[in-house]
Amino acid sequence: MRGTPAGERARRASRRAVSSIRNFSFVSLRDLLVAAGPTIILVTIACVAAYLLVDPAPPTRVRLASGQENSAYEAFGTEYAKELKRDGIVVTHQRSFGSQENLERLRRGQVDIAFVQSGSTVEEQAGKLGLVSLGSLFTEPVWLFLRDEVKTNNLTGLRGLRINLGPEGTGVPNLFRQILAVNGVDPTELKIIALENTPATV
Repeated sequence: MRGTPAGERARRASRRAVSSIRNFSFVSLRDLLVAAGPTIILVTIACVAAYLLVDPAPPTRVRLASGQENSAYEAFGTEYAKELKRDGIVVTHQRSFGSQENLERLRRGQVDIAFVQSGSTVEEQAGKLGLVSLGSLFTEPVWLFLRDEVKTNNLTGLRGLRINLGPEGTGVPNLFRQILAVNGVDPTELKIIALENTPATV
């Protein structure tokens, strides 16, 4: 049984309307992609570039080189470990002879952070190695302790005496040699010993 002419016309009109809607949707989606596509691509590239170039979040674990046992460097290292622990950063604390050894460990990538005396390396050389100073901790004086029987008020009076400068891994030997040179004293004129802090004190 065939439908009435009016019903047939209605069905044809309905099919044409559905077809028109489909065509319109396809064209609209295509136009949207053409118009918004470049923007989407640029935003994606910007996000990737930001992820690669912007500093990442702090690490959760770091290796810190400090100094000799019972030294100021070791004490500061212990305090920093406590402070960083509060922020969820675990510090692996490594003792060392001191500044020079710490600098060498940084160069080799054996530690992430280390205490280094100012003057242990020049800024240009540090930059080439990818090392950055995060700031100054404290002024570090050069102490010279003498026995009571040693009567001298200047460095030239140290000639011929035994003097402990600490191990070569510390920053003191190099620094003290510079001080001797300024005062006209050759290191060979002293009997230099390389004991660590506690044995030297004893």
